[in-house]
Amino acid sequence: MDIRSQRTRQNICDCFIHLLNEKTVAKITVTEICEMAHINRATFYKHFLDVPDLLENLTQQVLAELQQFLEQHPQRQFEEMILDILCYMKQNGQRYLALGSEKADPNLAAKTFAMCYQSVFPVLEKQLPRQNPEQKKLLYYYLSQGCGGVLSHWLSSGMKQEPQEIANFIMRASIHTVRGFQEE
Repeated sequence: MDIRSQRTRQNICDCFIHLLNEKTVAKITVTEICEMAHINRATFYKHFLDVPDLLENLTQQVLAELQQFLEQHPQRQFEEMILDILCYMKQNGQRYLALGSEKADPNLAAKTFAMCYQSVFPVLEKQLPRQNPEQKKLLYYYLSQGCGGVLSHWLSSGMKQEPQEIANFIMRASIHTVRGFQEE
């Protein structure tokens, strides 16, 4: 994709994020995006099929960027990875606040933790040597959905708490849950 096309695509995404701060994705139209981006509809349709496609593309882009960030900062400890995710999201706040809100994709937080499976599951496996593989997977998904809920709340409340405070809460809740399974 040439530079001009990249700029146009970014402009469309920026306008969409701006509109998401004002209303739900269901109420955003291609016409509104085009007017704000100063493009015609044909230009929009060169890049996206419709507004839901734009949302999905932008969500996938954000998750891919986060995955790339995590790969550049490999962690050995779960708590370091959680803190890195939260700090990264806070630094890129506008996109995450808009995309992770109830107005857009309320599952962004859960998708974030599902993406972390490859990195986190081996740590969980080591901590639970007596559990069978299926129980370990179930526990991971239970924890990731809980973490996703905390992350969703943090996003929807405007990221007012510091990342370290949220990371500490997630770690305390996760540790207590895992300890319950270690004692079985």
